[in-house]
Amino acid sequence: MNSEEIREYVKDVTIKRVVVIFTITLILTLFCEVQYLLSKNSPPIEAINRESPNSMDKEFKCHLEFEDEQKEINIQVGALEYKPEELDVLWSELSNTLPELILGENDKSRIDKDLSFKTEIEGYPFVLSYDSDDARIIDREGKLGDVIPKEGKDVVVNITAKYVQQSFNAQKQIELRVYPKDEMSGFVARLKDYIQEEEKETRHLDQVELPSSFEGKQLVWRESNENKSILVFLAGSLLILAVIIGRKEEEKKEEDRIRMEMEMTYPEVISRLAMYMGAGMTVSASFKRLGNTYENLDESKPNPLHKEIVLTCREMESGVSEIEALKNLAIRCHIPQITKLTSLIIQGSRRGSFGLKEALKEETKDALRERKAKAKIRGEQAGTKLLAPMMLMLIMVMAVIMIPAFTSFGL
Repeated sequence: MNSEEIREYVKDVTIKRVVVIFTITLILTLFCEVQYLLSKNSPPIEAINRESPNSMDKEFKCHLEFEDEQKEINIQVGALEYKPEELDVLWSELSNTLPELILGENDKSRIDKDLSFKTEIEGYPFVLSYDSDDARIIDREGKLGDVIPKEGKDVVVNITAKYVQQSFNAQKQIELRVYPKDEMSGFVARLKDYIQEEEKETRHLDQVELPSSFEGKQLVWRESNENKSILVFLAGSLLILAVIIGRKEEEKKEEDRIRMEMEMTYPEVISRLAMYMGAGMTVSASFKRLGNTYENLDESKPNPLHKEIVLTCREMESGVSEIEALKNLAIRCHIPQITKLTSLIIQGSRRGSFGLKEALKEETKDALRERKAKAKIRGEQAGTKLLAPMMLMLIMVMAVIMIPAFTSFGL
């Protein structure tokens, strides 16, 4: 597909999109207009429904008619408010169920797990906050502390309920008997406190002695090492993923490089081919001469288009027809220039050599112009890539000049 065909294709697609968007816009416009006209003939209303409690205020648009006048009026309508007695009833219901709601996974007879302090309860408009008379035992989030005695301790939990929209405020106290989470957690907390006290008293010594026994239990201490296996596994997995993604990116870059190199080499190939065929050589003879020329070139890194031309010559020599060999060349190269060249040659071989020679001359001129334009674009891209190193060098030069100047001022 050449540039003219691409422009025509883009033009057709753009026109189709514009037509679809215009049609949808027109339909929606007509729908809104019909809806608006029907609303004018709708039955009169006598009241506006409020939103449910705790909802946002809404703006209601009304169409007013009086005498011979018609006006559009926006009325601000607030959410429904509870009556004071309704709030009292709701709080009474909630306060009766709160002792069970805050238990969480605990049993009424023994509380040794974290409590469930929910700030909002479904079906009630209140915002709840919690506080206890001993934050070391129960904190504001309902978590149990590490200093709870074995025999348990009585704690009073204060629950405050607020409904800001109507300045409602209520409180409830619940008395709980709290026990340690488990025997080992309390033992560890006491052991840690003991070691910390010993550490403060022996800071003049080089080492902190760890107890070999505590409360009748024998203790064995070892330096704990962090298990880094999961971290290493994740890092390795990420590295493998990065390698896979990088490989795909490298493959894409290599494909782009080969395509660019083919496109830059194409004017040379088409010019040689036009010259050979202009001298009276057939297509197969021209490709054979071209293939021998490229095969004898001493290239440190073979040109991809040269390799494909040589391969095409070998196919023709092995008995593959010219048309089939040229089609294979276009498929392998996969660039529009070679596709166009093979099409010209195939069509020219059917119509006559004179028309083919003229077509090849025109294609040579077009290829040279296109290579010149691409070389200009690549030059501009190279200049953009050099901008960052140039800025870095400028900053370094300014630093070399300015730092001694500021230093001398400081002296």
